[in-house]
Amino acid sequence: MTGIKKSALAIFTIALIVVLSKTALADGGAAEYIVKLKDEAQIALMSEDSESVSEQYGLEECVPEHGIYVTDSIDELDRDMFEYIEENVTVELFGTYDYTNLLKSETYSNTAIESMWNIGVYGAGVRVGVIDSGCNAHKALSANVVEGINLIDGSTDVTDNVGHGTSVCGVIAAAYDSSVNGKVVGTAHKAEIVPLKFTDSSDSGLLSNIVAGIYAAVDDFDCDVINMSCGTSENVEALKTAVSYAAKNGVILVAAAGNDASSAYNYPATYSKVIGVGSVDSSKNHSSFSNTNISVFVCAPGESVALLSPTRLSSTATGSGTSFSSPYVAGIIADMLAINPDLTLSDIKTIISETAEDLGDDGYDTEYGWGLIRADNIVEYMLAGCEYFTAGVDLCTEDDYYEMRLRLNGADLPAFLLAEYENGTLVDMIFDTSALSGDDNIVLIRVPYDDSITVKGFVWDSLGGIMPVSNIGIYPDG
Repeated sequence: MTGIKKSALAIFTIALIVVLSKTALADGGAAEYIVKLKDEAQIALMSEDSESVSEQYGLEECVPEHGIYVTDSIDELDRDMFEYIEENVTVELFGTYDYTNLLKSETYSNTAIESMWNIGVYGAGVRVGVIDSGCNAHKALSANVVEGINLIDGSTDVTDNVGHGTSVCGVIAAAYDSSVNGKVVGTAHKAEIVPLKFTDSSDSGLLSNIVAGIYAAVDDFDCDVINMSCGTSENVEALKTAVSYAAKNGVILVAAAGNDASSAYNYPATYSKVIGVGSVDSSKNHSSFSNTNISVFVCAPGESVALLSPTRLSSTATGSGTSFSSPYVAGIIADMLAINPDLTLSDIKTIISETAEDLGDDGYDTEYGWGLIRADNIVEYMLAGCEYFTAGVDLCTEDDYYEMRLRLNGADLPAFLLAEYENGTLVDMIFDTSALSGDDNIVLIRVPYDDSITVKGFVWDSLGGIMPVSNIGIYPDG
């Protein structure tokens, strides 16, 4: 749905933590500042042909089209020209590895994520921006990662020297790969991933890079979802404004609630326009490290989560932290958008809150939010009232078969087929169907892949006759 907007064997316990110190807004109080020009000041300055804004005021561009700059000196600035002048805080990454633990199947079974996959929904066509430490060329990610940006130097080099971002990306979009035992599969394993690298081998990054990453995800990369497994304890205007901008443009933002084992708030998870995610263990108990406060909207697996190894690029790992709970939810949201690209933030919040498995106190509570996200309940909610559903034609990467699945929803099996074309000419039509093992309500047609053949899906619609299935369809329409 790119282009559509509505308007590691290891315990991997890296957590992103922002270290902040309040300082006076005067030179010597901070090494660098992030500033935003008022709209009228931006227009006035950009209308002067003699020199650019950065040349006139010694400002370094951050997101100039939105009036956001960075400077190491603010003494000469006219405060009336700026909406805010804030410390460009440092973001730090901390983590340890212990290559001993095995993967836990509860990572997937507790949320019934296979309910999405069984009906052929894998997040295809949805683009997810991951603001993190980059992404390495892991075998299981090669098909799903597109060109991103290094927010530190402006290049396209998103090499993950820290290791965190690769694993986060895998939680969302690792393809099923039998060479890694099929144990690590992204919740939306056919979604596109855009790596937005804000930190490097120094284990630290600046808030301005995260802010720039949000704008880039919206303006430059056309992302549908943004995942941020990071946070700051300070409510910084630059971050809040960027989040609001993304939300206004129909982008769904998801963020980790934090690993402080306290009631401390972290931003952006606390913002109302962001879906904050807490962690549970394999027994669905609240993780001891997961923050407890109103920023927690929903929870997801966050202990011994199955991951891609960020260093052994054909191997797996496990990890713990809300850093991995957040992308788990982001992937499920990508699946939801694959079913219905018109879902708004309000729609998504309603669906998740009404379908989550209630844990802890009845209803909402600050440990679990609305509870554990459940893909099976989401599927039932979203397909309620329709006769049948198809996700269109898909190429199964495990065995190179084209397939189309159709989920019955209380209706009789309609006629549906796969048509094969060679050089634009119809050469065969395949009607043979089989039921999905374990679920008679899901039927599928499969044909071997042939690079000389184009395959299209068709379904019989009682209202309009035989019709092509170009993508996902819920029938009858409307």
